Amino acid sequence: MESSARFAIRERDGFMEVTLENGQVSISVMPALGGKVNSLLHLGSGREWMWKPEGFGGYFASKPATAFQEGTLAGWDECLPTIAPCLWNGRALPDHGEVWASACTLDEEALQHGVIHISLELPCSPLRFSRRLWLEGNQVILRYRLENTGDHEEAYIWAMHPLFSIEAGDRLELPADVRAQLPPGDWTETLSFGPEGGALKAFARVEGEVGVGVCNPVAGRSLSIIWNGADYPFFGLWLTRGGWHGHHHLALEPTNSRHDALDDASQDGNAGFLAAGGGSREWEIRLNLH
Repeated sequence: MESSARFAIRERDGFMEVTLENGQVSISVMPALGGKVNSLLHLGSGREWMWKPEGFGGYFASKPATAFQEGTLAGWDECLPTIAPCLWNGRALPDHGEVWASACTLDEEALQHGVIHISLELPCSPLRFSRRLWLEGNQVILRYRLENTGDHEEAYIWAMHPLFSIEAGDRLELPADVRAQLPPGDWTETLSFGPEGGALKAFARVEGEVGVGVCNPVAGRSLSIIWNGADYPFFGLWLTRGGWHGHHHLALEPTNSRHDALDDASQDGNAGFLAAGGGSREWEIRLNLH
Protein backbone atom coordinates (compact mmCIF):
# COMPACT_ATOMS: atom_id res chain seq x y z
CA MET A 1 0.00 0.00 0.00
CA GLU A 2 1.13 3.52 -0.75
CA SER A 3 -0.31 6.89 0.27
CA SER A 4 0.55 10.35 -0.99
CA ALA A 5 -0.15 11.86 2.43
CA ARG A 6 2.62 13.82 4.11
CA PHE A 7 3.78 12.73 7.54
CA ALA A 8 5.22 14.64 10.46
CA ILE A 9 6.62 13.52 13.80
CA ARG A 10 6.29 15.81 16.81
CA GLU A 11 6.44 15.55 20.56
CA ARG A 12 3.27 16.03 22.58
CA ASP A 13 3.34 15.89 26.38
CA GLY A 14 6.59 13.93 26.19
CA PHE A 15 5.27 11.32 23.72
CA MET A 16 5.79 10.83 20.00
CA GLU A 17 2.87 12.03 17.88
CA VAL A 18 2.74 10.90 14.24
CA THR A 19 0.52 12.87 11.86
CA LEU A 20 -0.67 12.14 8.32
CA GLU A 21 -2.16 14.96 6.26
CA ASN A 22 -3.26 15.13 2.62
CA GLY A 23 -4.99 18.49 2.28
CA GLN A 24 -8.41 17.07 3.15
CA VAL A 25 -7.88 15.14 6.38
CA SER A 26 -5.32 15.22 9.17
CA ILE A 27 -4.99 12.36 11.65
CA SER A 28 -2.56 11.99 14.55
CA VAL A 29 -1.53 8.84 16.42
CA MET A 30 0.44 8.35 19.65
CA PRO A 31 2.12 4.90 19.40
CA ALA A 32 3.30 4.84 23.02
CA LEU A 33 -0.28 5.26 24.23
CA GLY A 34 -1.72 2.14 22.63
CA GLY A 35 -1.81 3.71 19.19
CA LYS A 36 -4.33 6.27 20.42
CA VAL A 37 -5.74 8.53 17.70
CA ASN A 38 -5.65 11.87 19.47
CA SER A 39 -6.71 14.07 16.54
CA LEU A 40 -8.99 13.56 13.53
CA LEU A 41 -9.40 16.84 11.70
CA HIS A 42 -11.41 17.61 8.57
CA LEU A 43 -9.29 20.37 7.07
CA GLY A 44 -11.98 21.85 4.84
CA SER A 45 -14.35 22.60 7.71
CA GLY A 46 -11.83 22.77 10.54
CA ARG A 47 -13.86 20.33 12.62
CA GLU A 48 -11.91 18.30 15.17
CA TRP A 49 -13.80 15.06 15.69
CA MET A 50 -11.80 13.65 18.59
CA TRP A 51 -13.10 14.54 22.03
CA LYS A 52 -11.14 15.68 25.06
CA PRO A 53 -12.54 16.33 28.54
CA GLU A 54 -13.16 19.89 29.60
CA GLY A 55 -10.00 21.21 31.25
CA PHE A 56 -7.93 18.44 29.66
CA GLY A 57 -4.58 18.25 31.44
CA GLY A 58 -2.52 16.48 28.80
CA TYR A 59 -1.60 12.92 27.83
CA PHE A 60 0.07 10.44 30.14
CA ALA A 61 0.88 6.73 30.17
CA SER A 62 -1.41 4.46 32.18
CA LYS A 63 -0.36 1.32 34.02
CA PRO A 64 -1.82 -1.96 32.69
CA ALA A 65 -4.32 -2.37 35.54
CA THR A 66 -5.54 1.24 35.42
CA ALA A 67 -9.30 1.75 35.26
CA PHE A 68 -10.15 3.35 31.93
CA GLN A 69 -11.85 6.33 33.55
CA GLU A 70 -8.55 7.11 35.30
CA GLY A 71 -6.69 7.32 31.98
CA THR A 72 -6.57 10.32 29.70
CA LEU A 73 -10.17 9.74 28.53
CA ALA A 74 -9.47 11.38 25.20
CA GLY A 75 -9.52 10.35 21.57
CA TRP A 76 -9.79 6.90 20.03
CA ASP A 77 -8.48 3.70 21.59
CA GLU A 78 -8.67 0.01 20.66
CA CYS A 79 -10.36 -2.37 23.12
CA LEU A 80 -8.93 -5.91 23.04
CA PRO A 81 -9.47 -8.68 24.19
CA THR A 82 -12.21 -7.45 26.53
CA ILE A 83 -13.98 -4.24 27.42
CA ALA A 84 -15.10 -4.96 30.98
CA PRO A 85 -12.43 -6.37 33.32
CA CYS A 86 -12.80 -10.11 33.89
CA LEU A 87 -10.98 -13.34 34.63
CA TRP A 88 -10.38 -15.51 31.58
CA ASN A 89 -8.19 -18.64 31.28
CA GLY A 90 -6.48 -17.70 34.52
CA ARG A 91 -5.70 -14.18 33.32
CA ALA A 92 -6.94 -11.01 34.97
CA LEU A 93 -7.93 -8.96 31.93
CA PRO A 94 -7.96 -5.22 32.64
CA ASP A 95 -10.65 -2.61 32.09
CA HIS A 96 -11.06 -1.83 28.37
CA GLY A 97 -8.46 -4.45 27.50
CA GLU A 98 -4.70 -4.59 27.14
CA VAL A 99 -3.95 -2.36 24.16
CA TRP A 100 -4.89 1.14 25.32
CA ALA A 101 -2.48 1.11 28.27
CA SER A 102 0.43 -0.50 26.36
CA ALA A 103 3.16 0.98 24.19
CA CYS A 104 2.97 -0.05 20.53
CA THR A 105 5.84 -0.34 18.07
CA LEU A 106 5.85 2.04 15.09
CA ASP A 107 6.94 0.74 11.68
CA GLU A 108 9.19 3.55 10.46
CA GLU A 109 9.57 2.08 6.98
CA ALA A 110 5.80 2.02 6.43
CA LEU A 111 5.66 5.65 7.51
CA GLN A 112 7.88 6.59 4.58
CA HIS A 113 5.04 5.33 2.35
CA GLY A 114 2.37 7.34 4.17
CA VAL A 115 1.15 4.50 6.40
CA ILE A 116 1.02 4.57 10.21
CA HIS A 117 1.58 0.92 11.13
CA ILE A 118 1.56 0.05 14.83
CA SER A 119 1.88 -3.40 16.38
CA LEU A 120 1.85 -4.94 19.82
CA GLU A 121 2.34 -8.28 21.54
CA LEU A 122 -0.34 -8.11 24.21
CA PRO A 123 1.25 -8.25 27.69
CA CYS A 124 -1.20 -10.76 29.16
CA SER A 125 -2.93 -12.63 26.33
CA PRO A 126 -1.04 -14.59 23.62
CA LEU A 127 -2.20 -12.27 20.86
CA ARG A 128 -0.33 -10.13 18.34
CA PHE A 129 -2.23 -7.01 17.24
CA SER A 130 -1.46 -4.67 14.36
CA ARG A 131 -3.21 -1.74 12.68
CA ARG A 132 -2.27 -0.01 9.44
CA LEU A 133 -3.77 3.41 8.85
CA TRP A 134 -3.58 5.65 5.79
CA LEU A 135 -5.48 8.38 3.95
CA GLU A 136 -7.22 8.25 0.58
CA GLY A 137 -8.87 11.55 -0.27
CA ASN A 138 -11.44 12.26 2.43
CA GLN A 139 -11.20 8.70 3.77
CA VAL A 140 -9.24 7.15 6.61
CA ILE A 141 -8.54 3.48 5.85
CA LEU A 142 -7.67 1.08 8.67
CA ARG A 143 -6.52 -2.48 8.16
CA TYR A 144 -6.30 -4.64 11.26
CA ARG A 145 -4.68 -8.00 11.92
CA LEU A 146 -4.91 -10.19 15.01
CA GLU A 147 -2.90 -13.39 15.48
CA ASN A 148 -2.96 -16.09 18.13
CA THR A 149 0.64 -16.79 19.19
CA GLY A 150 -0.34 -19.37 21.81
CA ASP A 151 -0.80 -23.13 21.88
CA HIS A 152 -4.55 -23.10 22.50
CA GLU A 153 -7.57 -21.56 20.83
CA GLU A 154 -8.09 -17.99 22.01
CA ALA A 155 -11.31 -16.04 22.37
CA TYR A 156 -11.42 -12.27 22.11
CA ILE A 157 -13.62 -9.20 21.96
CA TRP A 158 -12.48 -6.30 19.81
CA ALA A 159 -14.17 -2.93 19.76
CA MET A 160 -13.12 0.27 18.07
CA HIS A 161 -13.47 2.92 20.79
CA PRO A 162 -13.46 6.45 19.36
CA LEU A 163 -14.82 9.22 21.60
CA PHE A 164 -16.27 11.86 19.29
CA SER A 165 -17.02 15.46 20.15
CA ILE A 166 -20.60 16.72 19.86
CA GLU A 167 -21.54 20.06 18.31
CA ALA A 168 -24.89 21.85 18.13
CA GLY A 169 -26.92 20.49 15.23
CA ASP A 170 -25.31 17.03 15.20
CA ARG A 171 -27.56 14.02 14.61
CA LEU A 172 -27.00 10.31 14.12
CA GLU A 173 -27.20 8.69 10.70
CA LEU A 174 -28.14 5.02 11.07
CA PRO A 175 -29.57 2.34 8.78
CA ALA A 176 -33.26 1.72 9.50
CA ASP A 177 -32.67 -1.83 10.74
CA VAL A 178 -30.02 -0.60 13.17
CA ARG A 179 -32.19 2.25 14.45
CA ALA A 180 -35.05 -0.19 15.07
CA GLN A 181 -32.88 -2.13 17.54
CA LEU A 182 -32.00 0.93 19.64
CA PRO A 183 -34.10 2.57 22.37
CA PRO A 184 -37.02 4.71 21.09
CA GLY A 185 -37.13 8.48 21.22
CA ASP A 186 -35.81 11.47 19.31
CA TRP A 187 -32.38 11.33 20.93
CA THR A 188 -30.84 10.18 17.63
CA GLU A 189 -32.07 13.42 16.04
CA THR A 190 -30.86 15.71 18.81
CA LEU A 191 -28.07 13.75 20.57
CA SER A 192 -29.73 15.00 23.72
CA PHE A 193 -31.75 13.61 26.62
CA GLY A 194 -33.26 16.95 27.53
CA PRO A 195 -32.24 19.38 30.27
CA GLU A 196 -31.73 16.63 32.85
CA GLY A 197 -29.02 14.98 30.75
CA GLY A 198 -28.22 11.28 30.93
CA ALA A 199 -26.25 8.50 29.28
CA LEU A 200 -27.13 5.59 27.01
CA LYS A 201 -25.39 2.41 25.97
CA ALA A 202 -26.84 0.02 23.38
CA PHE A 203 -25.94 -2.67 20.84
CA ALA A 204 -27.40 -3.60 17.46
CA ARG A 205 -26.70 -6.56 15.19
CA VAL A 206 -25.56 -5.64 11.68
CA GLU A 207 -25.25 -7.54 8.40
CA GLY A 208 -23.42 -6.92 5.14
CA GLU A 209 -21.69 -3.60 4.57
CA VAL A 210 -22.91 -1.17 7.19
CA GLY A 211 -22.38 2.55 7.68
CA VAL A 212 -23.13 4.57 10.80
CA GLY A 213 -22.25 8.17 11.44
CA VAL A 214 -22.89 11.70 12.55
CA CYS A 215 -24.10 14.49 10.30
CA ASN A 216 -24.70 18.17 10.87
CA PRO A 217 -27.07 19.51 8.19
CA VAL A 218 -26.65 23.10 9.37
CA ALA A 219 -22.85 23.11 9.21
CA GLY A 220 -22.67 20.68 6.28
CA ARG A 221 -20.30 18.35 8.12
CA SER A 222 -20.42 14.58 8.52
CA LEU A 223 -18.45 11.54 9.57
CA SER A 224 -19.33 7.94 8.77
CA ILE A 225 -17.79 4.60 9.76
CA ILE A 226 -18.13 1.75 7.26
CA TRP A 227 -17.35 -1.92 7.82
CA ASN A 228 -18.46 -5.41 6.87
CA GLY A 229 -20.90 -6.98 9.30
CA ALA A 230 -19.63 -10.41 8.26
CA ASP A 231 -16.37 -9.48 10.00
CA TYR A 232 -17.80 -7.66 13.02
CA PRO A 233 -21.55 -8.23 13.36
CA PHE A 234 -22.38 -5.75 16.10
CA PHE A 235 -22.55 -1.99 16.50
CA GLY A 236 -22.06 -0.52 19.95
CA LEU A 237 -23.27 2.97 20.75
CA TRP A 238 -22.37 5.10 23.76
CA LEU A 239 -23.75 8.59 24.33
CA THR A 240 -23.31 10.69 27.44
CA ARG A 241 -24.82 14.14 27.88
CA GLY A 242 -23.58 14.83 31.37
CA GLY A 243 -24.81 11.48 32.69
CA TRP A 244 -21.34 9.92 33.05
CA HIS A 245 -18.91 11.98 35.14
CA GLY A 246 -20.44 15.12 33.62
CA HIS A 247 -18.96 14.39 30.18
CA HIS A 248 -20.51 15.05 26.76
CA HIS A 249 -19.32 12.76 23.97
CA LEU A 250 -20.38 10.01 21.58
CA ALA A 251 -18.81 6.65 20.66
CA LEU A 252 -19.68 4.62 17.55
CA GLU A 253 -18.12 1.18 17.90
CA PRO A 254 -17.85 -1.66 15.39
CA THR A 255 -17.42 -4.81 17.48
CA ASN A 256 -17.80 -8.58 17.43
CA SER A 257 -19.90 -8.95 20.58
CA ARG A 258 -22.90 -7.55 22.40
CA HIS A 259 -21.10 -8.31 25.67
CA ASP A 260 -18.50 -6.20 27.43
CA ALA A 261 -16.77 -9.03 29.30
CA LEU A 262 -14.87 -11.75 27.45
CA ASP A 263 -15.92 -14.47 29.89
CA ASP A 264 -19.60 -13.74 29.21
CA ALA A 265 -19.07 -13.45 25.46
CA SER A 266 -17.11 -16.67 25.11
CA GLN A 267 -19.52 -18.71 27.21
CA ASP A 268 -22.40 -18.04 24.81
CA GLY A 269 -20.27 -18.16 21.64
CA ASN A 270 -20.60 -14.42 21.14
CA ALA A 271 -16.87 -13.69 20.77
CA GLY A 272 -14.18 -14.06 18.16
CA PHE A 273 -12.09 -17.23 18.18
CA LEU A 274 -8.60 -17.79 16.79
CA ALA A 275 -7.12 -21.23 16.21
CA ALA A 276 -4.01 -22.25 18.15
CA GLY A 277 -0.54 -21.72 16.76
CA GLY A 278 -0.97 -18.80 14.42
CA GLY A 279 -4.69 -18.56 13.76
CA SER A 280 -5.33 -15.02 12.53
CA ARG A 281 -7.96 -12.61 11.32
CA GLU A 282 -7.82 -9.46 9.21
CA TRP A 283 -10.46 -6.78 8.73
CA GLU A 284 -10.89 -3.27 7.38
CA ILE A 285 -12.66 -0.14 8.60
CA ARG A 286 -13.21 3.05 6.60
CA LEU A 287 -14.06 6.52 7.85
CA ASN A 288 -15.47 9.15 5.51
CA LEU A 289 -15.22 12.82 6.48
CA HIS A 290 -17.05 15.69 4.79
